[in-house]
Amino acid sequence: MLFRSYLLIWTTTPWTLPGNLAVAVGLEHQYARVASGGDHYWVAGERVEDIFGGDALVVATAAGSELVGAGYEPPFAHFASLREKGAFRIIASDEVTVDEGTGLVHMAPAYGEVDFLALQEAGMDLLVDPVDSRGDFTHEVPEVAGMNIKEADAVLIRLLKESGKLVKHERITHSYPFCYRTDTPLIYKAIPTWFVAVERFRNRMVEINETIHWVPDHVGKRRFGNWLANARDWAISRNRYWGSCIPVWECDECEEQVAVGSLDELEALSGQRPDDLHKHVVDEITWDCSSCGGVMVRVPEVLDCWFESGSMPYGKLHYPFENKARFEATFPAQFIAEGLDQTRGWFYTLIVLSTALFDQPAFENCVVNGLILAEDGRKMSKSLKNYPDPSVIFDEYGADALRAFLINSPVLRAEPLRFSKDGVAEVVRTVLLPLWNTYSFFTTYAEADGITMDDLAAAASPEERPEMDRWILSMLQSLINEVKVQMEGYYLYNVVPPTLGFIDHLTNWYVRRSRRRFWRTRGESGEGDADKLAAFATLYEVLTTFIEVLAPVLPFITEHLYQDLVARNDPEAPVSIHHRDFPFTDPDLIDADLEGAMATIREVVRLGRNLRKSQRLRVRQPLARLTVLTGDGRVADAVNAHAAVIAEELNVKEVVVSPDEGKLVRLSAKANFRSLGPTLGRRMGEVAAAIAALEHDDVVKLVEGGTVEVAGEGIGLEDVVVERTPIEGTVVEAGPAFACALDTTITDELRMEGLAREIVSRIQNLRREAGLEVSDRIRLLWHTEDEDLAEAIEAHQAHIGAETLATEVTRSLQPTGQKAQVDHSTVWLEIRRV
Repeated sequence: MLFRSYLLIWTTTPWTLPGNLAVAVGLEHQYARVASGGDHYWVAGERVEDIFGGDALVVATAAGSELVGAGYEPPFAHFASLREKGAFRIIASDEVTVDEGTGLVHMAPAYGEVDFLALQEAGMDLLVDPVDSRGDFTHEVPEVAGMNIKEADAVLIRLLKESGKLVKHERITHSYPFCYRTDTPLIYKAIPTWFVAVERFRNRMVEINETIHWVPDHVGKRRFGNWLANARDWAISRNRYWGSCIPVWECDECEEQVAVGSLDELEALSGQRPDDLHKHVVDEITWDCSSCGGVMVRVPEVLDCWFESGSMPYGKLHYPFENKARFEATFPAQFIAEGLDQTRGWFYTLIVLSTALFDQPAFENCVVNGLILAEDGRKMSKSLKNYPDPSVIFDEYGADALRAFLINSPVLRAEPLRFSKDGVAEVVRTVLLPLWNTYSFFTTYAEADGITMDDLAAAASPEERPEMDRWILSMLQSLINEVKVQMEGYYLYNVVPPTLGFIDHLTNWYVRRSRRRFWRTRGESGEGDADKLAAFATLYEVLTTFIEVLAPVLPFITEHLYQDLVARNDPEAPVSIHHRDFPFTDPDLIDADLEGAMATIREVVRLGRNLRKSQRLRVRQPLARLTVLTGDGRVADAVNAHAAVIAEELNVKEVVVSPDEGKLVRLSAKANFRSLGPTLGRRMGEVAAAIAALEHDDVVKLVEGGTVEVAGEGIGLEDVVVERTPIEGTVVEAGPAFACALDTTITDELRMEGLAREIVSRIQNLRREAGLEVSDRIRLLWHTEDEDLAEAIEAHQAHIGAETLATEVTRSLQPTGQKAQVDHSTVWLEIRRV
């Protein structure tokens, strides 16, 4: 008995079946011939059970490679004559999968790129397309001629059923492309297209790309570099009305083609010189063919707009027709900046054209930003309105805050950003307000003391000023150097973090530690005036230079500060901060040792505050002692030299250094991969494990400057990262370089002083509520029934008066003024301006 054998295919687009020219299989897949209903059907072996059920009868099997070359009868016979040219046979394709469908794929090269390429790979230079540009069938398929493809689906399915070629028909939900503008279905369709032969010079593009500095680096080396290495010929023509006309004319009789390179050439050929180069004008220009006497007619296509974008460096200057010298002096561009999506857009077309035309890059540096998404991670959309109104952001937080937020965000690392206005608000809190408050602090006290530009000029030179002044000036110069290096490397995302750090140094350390110098009454003493003027001069120099550093990031607030601090005081100054040069580093002002020492002091203070917080000891309560545990001589020297500063910051009576860390912390170590990796190579894992197993005493030896042999290697302190872990039960806070221990015993004397400091705090609140100026002196009346509190006030009366600018501190016999609570006691306070 003879059985008919069928290739069973599966498709969601029945309208493409008239254009079928081949069936594809995977070479490595196994296929089965299944007996069903008196016929045999070839399907992938993995798909038999899903299609025919568990009891299907398999009568033969074959590898995909064995099926290649077999012929078949197409589902529709409209192009049967193409069999003589190799159509209607099984071919191989790497794209064939067996996850769904039948494992045999219907190939219509006019309607799919994969199909087209598979036929080309199989040596079948064939294409049939019975669908016009409107999506309607042509007369080549008379049964559905004039019908839209989707309307024709039902007719084609009926025809398949009538011819016995339909095995199953059902409706499913699947993905399908839609126009993002009109939201209407799209079809894939092969059309004649003009190409740039990119594959001929793509290796040269890869070489040229290696000369470009990309930020971030991985975008150029990997994402863009891989794209170039696999670049294919670029389709540059579009079948639409508006666009730049492709300047090619073809003869309507022979194969003559002319590419017109200028208006002069067009005029010489046609006798016409149009002023308007749009399609409706240029298409009317013709001339006689020089080869056959036919008519030369412009091809109908226009250029892809990305071709024009890639031509920007030349088109903007009308090169080569004009501005030749200017172009040659400015090409390639020093830098460009665009989004990550342009690796397949503008960046690519710039490189293609510059390589083809000039054998060089179109730009030297490229800053790539990521995409800004809505807070929920979706693409920002006008229709969804899933983003805050920019005008509201500007009104509420300011353009500077938004600008700084974006510069400091993952966007400038070519990473996506989920935009939230909370991030913009954080910039206001951590950058703009501290900067403005420091400016306000300076101007308030300068006006109160009548400080003039002559006074600032008369201040001591920087090297003769107090250590705190020299430190902040050194930090500023180091910042200038760091920011300049990062900006010159186009690493904008590395600019904001160090400026944030400097704002912290300026506001939370320099200004706060120097406040008394600004408060001191002018004329108290010659020495006092010198110190006061040094402080004012330093803060003025820092502010006016720091805003120059910040200007590219915060253009508006820096302009305001510049106008007030510089422009109105110096008629010779540029009219805008943005007309000034970026500041140059003054190496003479940089003191690396002082910066290191102060960093140590600030770290000690940070650890001490953490200890107070963990032990719930308020800062205004004095304590007896802080011990810094370190074997590092530089740390010890810095702490000993600044013990008074640390004691004042942490409100302790004594600061001591102890080299014996072992009593309170345990030392351990981890391998420094950056130091050891290049020399150890494959042994890195072995040595790292051995370092992690080092005992406390071994790590102490390293900290003290010695070496330890680990897995046959000599290891020094620079090869490890030391970790300090407090011993259980100790009041210790450990940092990366040292640890701090706090004596938490509170004596009666310390408790009394703590109460006095609380009184100072309550008086300062009254001053603010009364709207007093920072320099206003007061008389203080106080009353309390609590003798401990009274004893504390009387014992520390001088300190209270100095801190609150009280010329008199008097105990009242009766309650007067405002009532306040200090711990569990009540006190009445009244202040009167002198």
